[in-house]
Amino acid sequence: RRICDLDSRGLGKLFMYLTNQLKQNNYVDSLKKAFLGLKDNNRFPSDEEFSNALMSRDIYRQRRCNYILGQLANFESKDNDKINPKDFTIEHIMPQDVNLSPEWQNELGSNWRNVQRIYLHTLGNLTLTKYNSEMSNKPFIEKRDMPGGFVQSGSRLNSYVCKQSHWNEDTIIERAKILIKDALRIWPGLSKTVTPLIIDPIPPTPVEPPQPTMENLFKILDKRIENLYPAMFERAKLKSYTAYKVYGKNYATVSQQKKRLKIIVEMKFQDVADPKGICYKSAKGKTEVYVTNEKEIDDVMRIIEQSLNRKMN
Repeated sequence: RRICDLDSRGLGKLFMYLTNQLKQNNYVDSLKKAFLGLKDNNRFPSDEEFSNALMSRDIYRQRRCNYILGQLANFESKDNDKINPKDFTIEHIMPQDVNLSPEWQNELGSNWRNVQRIYLHTLGNLTLTKYNSEMSNKPFIEKRDMPGGFVQSGSRLNSYVCKQSHWNEDTIIERAKILIKDALRIWPGLSKTVTPLIIDPIPPTPVEPPQPTMENLFKILDKRIENLYPAMFERAKLKSYTAYKVYGKNYATVSQQKKRLKIIVEMKFQDVADPKGICYKSAKGKTEVYVTNEKEIDDVMRIIEQSLNRKMN
């Protein structure tokens, strides 16, 4: 399943559109055909987009983390070999402790802080275990070889891990690539399930509405920020800007300007992962990013989420 980021209103419009595209003589294929014509947040992500998200995003804090790891662990397993993910806890192979032991610092290399910050909660560093407390912050080799460790787990989720003599950035990336190949088979892109005859022609899509005003654009962005972690959401509306907080500390502020929204995230410019180059360095060394239309919100949310995750850690 590839889930789109839609609120209830957006889902209502989507279902109305899909209903209008159904053909009574072929419900299934006409529905698939309609899905392939969707755009922006409504669309099914491509294999490349899906793979990139699994490689780089924080999977650990996703509600479906256990489900994702469980599906990967059980992939191509016989029924009597399958596990119940609810009986297991999520284990970080590289530990979460900000004060990593000398053994782990040596494993990860001189750039260990950045490696931990970037890859800690990503797919390549996560597995399932019944020995979370016993593993704790032990060195990698001890986690691998201890009773109930990775070697003895027998899970295909650890088949790559138990063959390694070191655990570092390269092995985390390599394991993620292996798991992503399985993920693409478990949750295939929609286009792979539709014949060329069905794909062509693609049905017309609804006419895009005019761009919202800055006030409406702010409401959309505000809701997206709230949806990152609703249970921990905290907002403070001030005269010239709105501050978003976690544990009482700002991680982003948003101010409405005449033709754009200005967002300042509480991260040094050089620490932000910004592959699309949308960020700017503020006079105080922080990071600024701007939104002029709804299509830019997805990219901006990735920057805001980085700041929130850092404050939460």
